[in-house]
Amino acid sequence: MFKLEGDDEKDAPTTSSSSDASRLGPPANSPAGLPNSTTLPTFDPSQRKRPSRWRIPMMATRALLLLAVLALYLGYRNKGVLPNPNQMVSEVLRQPIQSVTTRDPFTFTYRGSSYDVDPQADYEISGVVVTHNNVSGIGDAYHTSDSVDMKDLCVVWGSNVLNDNYQSIAYSSEPWTCVIFTPDRAVWERFFADELSNNHLLAADESVQERIRSARIGDQIRLRGMLVNYSPAGHPDIVRKSSLVRDDTGNGACEVVFVEEFEILKRATPGWYRIYQFGWWLLGAAILLRGYIFVKSPYGS
Repeated sequence: MFKLEGDDEKDAPTTSSSSDASRLGPPANSPAGLPNSTTLPTFDPSQRKRPSRWRIPMMATRALLLLAVLALYLGYRNKGVLPNPNQMVSEVLRQPIQSVTTRDPFTFTYRGSSYDVDPQADYEISGVVVTHNNVSGIGDAYHTSDSVDMKDLCVVWGSNVLNDNYQSIAYSSEPWTCVIFTPDRAVWERFFADELSNNHLLAADESVQERIRSARIGDQIRLRGMLVNYSPAGHPDIVRKSSLVRDDTGNGACEVVFVEEFEILKRATPGWYRIYQFGWWLLGAAILLRGYIFVKSPYGS
C-alpha cells in the first residue's frame, strides 16, 4: 500500500486567517533595516533588457554559412556530370581527322620561355571532356601556371558517347596521363579504348589559351591544329613527342597538340558550376562578417 503525503487528515494543507501581526509581516510604517522590515524592489524601465545589437548580424552569419555549405555540397555533387547520349552534338560522334602536314618547324614564346616546335600532322578532334589536369593544383608537381602544356584534356567520342556506358567509368588525370577505371567487366567490354585520348595542349594565341583554360569536365569541345614534337629552345635532347595513332596505351600514347582553333560546342551543367562558385562567395562573406563582428564586439558576442 502506497501512502501519499497529505493523505492523512493531519497532513492536509490548512489556511489561517490569524490577525497576529507577527505572522502577517511588519507594519506598513516599520523602519527600513529593522529585523522584520521588508523593502520591495522598484522597476526602472531603463533597465529593461534590450536585444544585443549584434544579434541580427550573428544570425546573418549563420544563415550565410548554412547556405554556403549547402551550395558547395550540391554544386560539388552535380557539377561536371557527364552528358547523356541524347545531349550530344553531332560533332562529337565523328572520328578525329589527321592528315599529312606541310608545316615547317618553328619557334614560339610562352610566358618568357621559347620552344622549338616540329609539326608531325594536321589534326582536328571533337569530343566530351571526361577529365583534365590542374597545373596549379598541389597534386601536380610537374606543372606550374607557366608550363607551356597549359592543360591536358582527356576526351571520348564516337561510339563511346552513343550510350550511357561511358558514364559508368571513373576518369582521373595524373600529371601526364588519363586514368580510367571500372570494376565491371561488362562495362569495360562495351568501351572503345581507341575512342579516348589524352591531349597535351599548347597554343600561341592568347584568346585560344583562355578558351582552353575555361574547358571543364562534361564540356563538348572541338579543337584544330597540329600534332607536334616540342622542346625548350636550344635543348633538342629534351623533347616531348606526340602519338600519331589512337590505339596505343601507356607512356608516349598521349597526343601533343599545338592548338590554333578551340571551341566549346556545348557546356555541361553550367548552372551547377555557378552554384558551386556562389557557395565559395557565400563562405567568404560569412567569414568576413564573422571577423567584423569579432573585432567590433567584445569576444564576438
